[in-house]
Amino acid sequence: MVCPAMKDAKSTFEENLKRLKEQYQNQLPEKIKAIVTDWKVIKTTWDQEILTRLHRNVHSLIGTSGTFGFTALSTQARELETSLKPFTQASPESANLPQIYQQIESKLRKLLQLVEDITGAIAEFSYTVKTGSESVKEIVEIDNFQLQHNLIEQTLIYYLDDDMAASAAFTDSLSAYGFTVVHYREPISMIEQIETRVPALVILDLILPDYSEDKIFNLSKQLTEKNIKTFILSGKSDFDSRLAAVRSHASAYVKKPADVPSLVNSIRVELNITPFKPPHILFVDDQDAVLQYYQSVLSAAGMRVEITNNPLTVLDLLDAYRPDLIVLDVNMPLVSGDELAAVIRQHSEYQSIPILFFSNDNQPEQKTQLLEVGSDDLLHKGMPVGDLIRQIKSRVDRAKILSSFMYEDSLTGLFNHAQIQAYAEKAFAVAKRHKQQACIAMLDLDNFKQINDSRGHQTGDKVLKALSQLLQQRLRSSDIIGRYGGEEFLVVLPNTSLNDAGVLVNDLRKTFQLFEFVDSLQEFNVTFSAGIAESTHCDSVADLVLKADDALYRAKSSGKNKVCVNLH
Repeated sequence: MVCPAMKDAKSTFEENLKRLKEQYQNQLPEKIKAIVTDWKVIKTTWDQEILTRLHRNVHSLIGTSGTFGFTALSTQARELETSLKPFTQASPESANLPQIYQQIESKLRKLLQLVEDITGAIAEFSYTVKTGSESVKEIVEIDNFQLQHNLIEQTLIYYLDDDMAASAAFTDSLSAYGFTVVHYREPISMIEQIETRVPALVILDLILPDYSEDKIFNLSKQLTEKNIKTFILSGKSDFDSRLAAVRSHASAYVKKPADVPSLVNSIRVELNITPFKPPHILFVDDQDAVLQYYQSVLSAAGMRVEITNNPLTVLDLLDAYRPDLIVLDVNMPLVSGDELAAVIRQHSEYQSIPILFFSNDNQPEQKTQLLEVGSDDLLHKGMPVGDLIRQIKSRVDRAKILSSFMYEDSLTGLFNHAQIQAYAEKAFAVAKRHKQQACIAMLDLDNFKQINDSRGHQTGDKVLKALSQLLQQRLRSSDIIGRYGGEEFLVVLPNTSLNDAGVLVNDLRKTFQLFEFVDSLQEFNVTFSAGIAESTHCDSVADLVLKADDALYRAKSSGKNKVCVNLH
């Protein structure tokens, strides 16, 4: 039996493939126009750069049309490419040129005929290719598209509201973040559907015709008794209504018009669907049996555990894994635990990582001595495993709260400039070490200064929050997002190809441009541009960021609301 979530994922995947095919169909006339234009120029003026571009566009058409199922078009493009080969090898004075012209134009006319009846819609997506000091645009080839699902896309929300126009906009806004939202105009059909498909959350509009507020609050209470969380949505903000919502066990009271980014954040918190990152522990002890035992019990408790019996490897492990907490044996023959802690604390980037000491002794004077070298506590090796797990989780949670003040941007909750730069360097080092690909994407909101100047900084802040929420919802838990500065964001995509990064970021761009923001009852949309670069041909993170920034500049300078990818 196939579970509903898998069916939904498959359905969404097929719908996205269909949408991509339709998008590609609509751009085919533009592709052919570019080929025809270059051919007309090259017939009268021999230009090697235009000739190279012409051949490249034809070759691109072979692959992309075949990928999207246009076999006849791909075959005809290949025939045109074959006809072009003698032309590229001939000199301008060649006597065979008229015959070559005739063959090429024959193939070109057939190609045009095949495209005539193709329709659809596609948004622009560009590559930036460096050739000397020039930048040449190519249309992307989406060869291996794979939709990336996450927990959010499996989250079902029922929404009860009789206002069709407002409900459609509200549903679209939540769906853009990846939720599956089903709208109901009256309670009966929704209640009947719950018997066969239970949602994770129900959002109830407080004011419905022929349905009193008391009935809505009673419905909320009934749903929560079935372990279905509820949010009350209302244009009222009086104390009595809010108190009634509390007594109905509603998880949240949302004032209309809803601030969708804030609502999305509330949903994430309430449903606990933020991508889970288990506590990452580094355990250092000279006894292998001790290491293996604690690795086993801590892993069973949902933690990631790195172990080593060699204190000399600890700095390398810290650099590679950046654990949330370190556990050190006090008495080790090569380097003692307090010595190792002192070495670790010499590195400013490791100052905030909690250190717990493990010892067979638990004397007060020993604990005091260890605190002086930067320890957080001294634990006895004989303590119950359950107590150890609680100690570790408590320390990790506390450290994360403290680090959020130091390392996160206060407005968006994303990593700040220094932290995202540090994570970019780490991802780059890991990619180089394991011979993997890693990509960096630089995103910049278009015309953001105008938004701040004309609509106010409070509205600008809402836009920044909306984009940060979208990135957190739609990217993988392994991807790292930071506010690089102002309206610019940096996204680190470990173990990701350039093509996959391009498809992913472009999908985010197309989603974000549909978001509707409201200022003084006036709706408006905002777009962003992006530049992407990949680590393989870069010598440093600085080089990688610079190439992504170059691609971003190309996207901005060529019209904005685009994604450009630096191939070199």
